[in-house]
Amino acid sequence: MGGVIRRRCDTFVSYLYRYKMEQNKFVNTSSFIKRLFYKIATPCYRELPFIVISIYMMNSLSRSLDDALLVLGSPNAYYATIGNILVLFLFAYIGAAIITYLKSKILYSSCKILLYLGVISLYVISHFLLQNFGMSISPTCLILLAETTSNEASEFINQYIFSNASIPTIKMTSMFLVIITIFEILWNIFKSKIYPNPHTLKNIFSIIISTIVIISVFYASLTTWKLCKVESSDHIRFLEPPSDPLCSIFTSILTVNMMENDMADAIKLNKSIHLQKNSFISSTDSLNIIVVIGESYIKHHSHLYGYPLKNTPYLTQEVLNENLYTFKDVISSSNSTSVSLRNILCCNNSSNNEVWHKHPYFLNIFKSSGYKVYFWSNQVDFAKKETFSFTLNSFLYNPEICELAYTKRNLQSYKFDEDIVQSFTDSVNCEFNKHNLIIIHLNGQHHGVRERFPYNKFKYFNADSINRNEPFLGIDEKEYIADYDNATLYNDYVLRKIIDEFRNSNSILVYLSDHGEEVYDYRYQCARDQGPLTALKLKYQYEIPFMVWCSDIYIEKYPEKVTAIKNAVNRPFISDNLCNMLFNLGGIETPYYRDSLDLISPNYKCKKRIINNHYIYEDIRYSID
Repeated sequence: MGGVIRRRCDTFVSYLYRYKMEQNKFVNTSSFIKRLFYKIATPCYRELPFIVISIYMMNSLSRSLDDALLVLGSPNAYYATIGNILVLFLFAYIGAAIITYLKSKILYSSCKILLYLGVISLYVISHFLLQNFGMSISPTCLILLAETTSNEASEFINQYIFSNASIPTIKMTSMFLVIITIFEILWNIFKSKIYPNPHTLKNIFSIIISTIVIISVFYASLTTWKLCKVESSDHIRFLEPPSDPLCSIFTSILTVNMMENDMADAIKLNKSIHLQKNSFISSTDSLNIIVVIGESYIKHHSHLYGYPLKNTPYLTQEVLNENLYTFKDVISSSNSTSVSLRNILCCNNSSNNEVWHKHPYFLNIFKSSGYKVYFWSNQVDFAKKETFSFTLNSFLYNPEICELAYTKRNLQSYKFDEDIVQSFTDSVNCEFNKHNLIIIHLNGQHHGVRERFPYNKFKYFNADSINRNEPFLGIDEKEYIADYDNATLYNDYVLRKIIDEFRNSNSILVYLSDHGEEVYDYRYQCARDQGPLTALKLKYQYEIPFMVWCSDIYIEKYPEKVTAIKNAVNRPFISDNLCNMLFNLGGIETPYYRDSLDLISPNYKCKKRIINNHYIYEDIRYSID
């Protein structure tokens, strides 16, 4: 009996021992987690002024907050803002953590001053660029900086730094220096009184800060992983990475590196195409194919597409003459000039996740098959300081691409589009071959429309012409809309000049715009933007005019082609598949032709149209908001 009791006592004691050990492990683990959270939270407590001021200074120059305010109530815009703040918090926290755990006072003070100088320097640069050039830190800035000579740098400093242009930046920087000084002094005096002393409050504070740090690390890691995963520099902008100055530097460096790789891929591919000689002309008839690319043409501001103001009189007459055919359902793959044009001019299908630099430049195919190719652009030196202009022209006017793809090209831009047409006529008309491809890229209705047409000759519409009464429209807004319609009227005149040049020859002309635009159409906005997509945004910024004009000689020679064009006017289409239609019209036999993507082919199949490398156009455009 005694043995049984002894064994039970031993068992009970053993159980108590194990319970005590488990309890100690739990206490130790709990204590370790509390200490860890406290360590994580300490930099936020000790260096609160640095963290708050860094986040505020950097976020005040980012675009995500503007996007959130622009599209009130849009979850995507608010998520972008929160993401931007999380990344900024992480950067500021890392800086605060470094100086918090420095034991040497000299190192602490020196490091803190350097961090503040870094934040202030980024703010000064960003504010100066925004104030004077309307641009942020971008790939263009880095390239211009790398290409700047000492003389150019000296001229820039004299012209801008030591002038009134820098006064707003100096004022804002001085204000922040005062705020930093006051905040640091007050925090050193009162932080011991503000920090939660009760044990429970201290634990709650530590848990909250640690959670924010963990979320920030996760978000920043995910964003970095997405950026490093993209195949093309064009795709970076569609990821909408954080836009604060620090992230912009990282994104710009990555973009410039990818642009160089993209360009190298494109040149290598197009050289190989030129050497293969596997494309040829199957037709013996002489033919001129003219492709006119407009700029920022809103389809719904054209009388051809039902707009009430008669701003397309010449083209309307061509429709009545049965020489012009307007396509009703065509969109651009992007509302960015550089992205949309590279997709239009290369043989990739962006809806199938194909990137431009891994597919041939279709002008190169035309030239290698035997066509003379003429490229005349009124944007050859337009807005050189803008990223969109640099990224596009660095490809179109790359010396090796020029040699491979063009017979002749223009070397300068003109104020008005009629002058680029005259330049082409004067330079090329006597040099035409049996087969000619002519690309004319206009300034069209680009932002700043009053500068796009001769004001004294084409100021036909005014504010009184705009019969709308939305509350966000005043006289100035209506006047701008009227000027946009005047620019459209002038565009109609320019197209007439081009058509008249080819009216008496065997010619076919295709007109399309790179993208649309907004001019106070449904909200108080007069520009394109990279914010969240909505049905109305797609209507005005992504839907484009697309039309085909045929000369009488062409109509007589190719009745079956004209019938195919007529039968295709209601088909849905995305502009980056243009090359397949042109191969068909030009009688070019090439392995890069895909009849399922050829708008006028009986085998044409329109699958889902993808915009911005991600979104299905139909899902957004016809959604019920």
